[in-house]
Amino acid sequence: MLDLCAVSNAALARVLRQLSDVARHACSLFQELESDIQLTHRRVWALQGKLGGVQRVLGTLDPKQEAV
Repeated sequence: MLDLCAVSNAALARVLRQLSDVARHACSLFQELESDIQLTHRRVWALQGKLGGVQRVLGTLDPKQEAV
């Protein structure tokens, strides 16, 4: 009976170690994903600023005086 308990404990320890490795790997992936999303957000924010500037300039132009 003690041998069966020892085998069960060893199997449980291996499973917990594997789950820990999976959790660490998932954490790494999510950190990388978060970094990529933040970079994309900054790029989109910069593009929106540039588009806003273009829209302000276009709003001041008179279509009757400017060649289209």
